[in-house]
Amino acid sequence: MIPHRCHVRWALALSMLVLTGAFGSPGIAAPLYRTLSMEIPFTETNGGVLRLQTLVLVPQGGGRFPLAVLSHGAPRKDSDRPTMSPADLLDVGTWLVGQGYAVAIPMRRGYGLSQGPYAEGYGSCSHPNFVRAGRSSAEDIEAVVRYMRGQSFVDADRVVLVGHSAGAWGSLAAASEDPPGVVAAVAFAPGRASRAPDEVCDGNGLVAAARVFGETTRIPVLVIDSNNDHYFSIRLAKSIFEGFSATTHATAEFVDAPGCFSDGHMLIHWCPNAWHSAVALFLQKTAGGN
Repeated sequence: MIPHRCHVRWALALSMLVLTGAFGSPGIAAPLYRTLSMEIPFTETNGGVLRLQTLVLVPQGGGRFPLAVLSHGAPRKDSDRPTMSPADLLDVGTWLVGQGYAVAIPMRRGYGLSQGPYAEGYGSCSHPNFVRAGRSSAEDIEAVVRYMRGQSFVDADRVVLVGHSAGAWGSLAAASEDPPGVVAAVAFAPGRASRAPDEVCDGNGLVAAARVFGETTRIPVLVIDSNNDHYFSIRLAKSIFEGFSATTHATAEFVDAPGCFSDGHMLIHWCPNAWHSAVALFLQKTAGGN
């Protein structure tokens, strides 16, 4: 899912206020973070190396910070993938910096300016393979985790996965593979194959795949969805969570957030007050701040 471009412009404007001070010119207020543009290497099975476009936010100050890898969703229209940008999640990333985290916002293969073809298709709507789709997304997420753990400003043993929609689905898949250093995951409206408002290819298939991911997950997971999500209904969201939590080896929590404007699928952007406190508490319990 791509945030509306007006929302992106608002998020960028807000971040500039944070960076420069709300009542003065640039330089009056201490900046909250510095930004780095990275091209993170992704090694293909044939040995080739692709580059993943990544925006990194580093809190001001010295030392090592816990890391949040923030993963985007997927648009319903394939033609929208190249127009996506890490800036689409800058509002969430800025909030995570405020919680004491360094933040990496990568674009997976086939999105934005990242190299390589789109790799996370689930097949046909009649016979989708949601496990395979999630594992493909997880490959990109885990490549970012591995690279970022080697950065001098990152605490390599305190990494949190945070994702929205298809990025949340990929984050659940990545969590199930127990990557080194990853201690928790936050999934906003996880799922795949929303073809139109209130229309999903195979809801039962999503629940079954979530059970598969849960079987090998050993870190705490927080799932959040809104009761007026028109990509994945709250009933389906709860079923996906129940499938996952029935098999996981760790704690799993679900936040049933109130309705958010016209489509609660955009809760992560449009209604931050509905999740800020729950996510802050979860992060403090599982990874801590800096």
